[in-house]
Amino acid sequence: MRRPRPRGITERSFDVANRGDRSHPLQKGFDEFHGIVVTEHAFQYWPDYLWRGNRRVRLSGNEGESRGTYAPQQYLHSALDYIERHRDEEFFLLFTPQLVHFPNQVPDNGIYRDRPWTEDQKAYAAQHTLLDTYVGTILDKLDELGLAEDTLVVFTGDNGPTPNEHLLVGSGQCADVESPSPDSALADILWHTNGGLRAGKHSLYEGGVRVPLIVWGPGIVRDRPGVVADRAWGSVDLLPTLADFAGITPPRDVDGVSVRDWITGERRGGVEHPPLFWERPRIGDQNLDGGPPSQLVTTTAARTGRWKAVRHAPGDDPHVADRLAKLELYDLTKDRSERHDVARQHPDVARRMQRLLRASHAPAPYARQAYRPRRTHGEWRR
Repeated sequence: MRRPRPRGITERSFDVANRGDRSHPLQKGFDEFHGIVVTEHAFQYWPDYLWRGNRRVRLSGNEGESRGTYAPQQYLHSALDYIERHRDEEFFLLFTPQLVHFPNQVPDNGIYRDRPWTEDQKAYAAQHTLLDTYVGTILDKLDELGLAEDTLVVFTGDNGPTPNEHLLVGSGQCADVESPSPDSALADILWHTNGGLRAGKHSLYEGGVRVPLIVWGPGIVRDRPGVVADRAWGSVDLLPTLADFAGITPPRDVDGVSVRDWITGERRGGVEHPPLFWERPRIGDQNLDGGPPSQLVTTTAARTGRWKAVRHAPGDDPHVADRLAKLELYDLTKDRSERHDVARQHPDVARRMQRLLRASHAPAPYARQAYRPRRTHGEWRR
């Protein structure tokens, strides 16, 4: 996100729109778009076509098993071009390549080609390095154009590692057919890709929901390079935070709060962060987190301060009676891997977290409020 100026923000999106919502990004407030509009298409690194704006552009070099045009590389080219064209005005750029995600497909295995690993493991490692290279290329472009001091870059992911998905569909051997990759699933375990946390994607334990979030901006981020903050915040905070930097009001019906002061070191009254809440309905996924089978329970979780509660309710209703559900309580300051359930040792905290979990559930469908942004005149200035 480039530092605000009076002209209004130009927005650009690259890659994937939401599963189950087939509306186009240009219908969601973006001015430009290059990518794909359904998640199922995102599993193809050499797709038959990409969207550029409202036009479907066919990639003739990707027919069948041909690997002519690598989609993430196209997104990178578009991102760099966008930055060049908007260098003299404020902008918002959303860059979301498939990387790192199954299937393990890359143009080549790069620095890993001679490692004593399987081909799938080499490709899996190469995906990580390729994403790192792409991000570095964007930062280099900001430096080259003299924009780094006035630009805020946020890097994060959506979930933890996916050994279960790699096991079933992780192989990168075929360009347009998904096939199993037990080698990649093994790599997640051997390489400790969840950082010692419990479980991975689809789980509400820390290995599924805790991901890195890196904020970079030499002229914006508080002058303490390399600091790791111990405050918990979530992706729901990104919209309110970026709106605060831009000097506009966020939607009133989002759960997140602005954490701008945490980033810049400003003191404008402090940040009161509400509890974090997650919910997972019953899913037909392999259960690798040590909890009850995910096909049988609706799981909710909440974190406030040091305490994290995970509640497994049988069936589809998270509001079933407490006596029918299983509540687990963890002290993350002492047990970040969630190995020791301390609900019995702290019954008052367990009851408080039960009430919090009940109050946090919002049944579908969700009624959205009309969003009418207005200027606050509080945009960040260097």
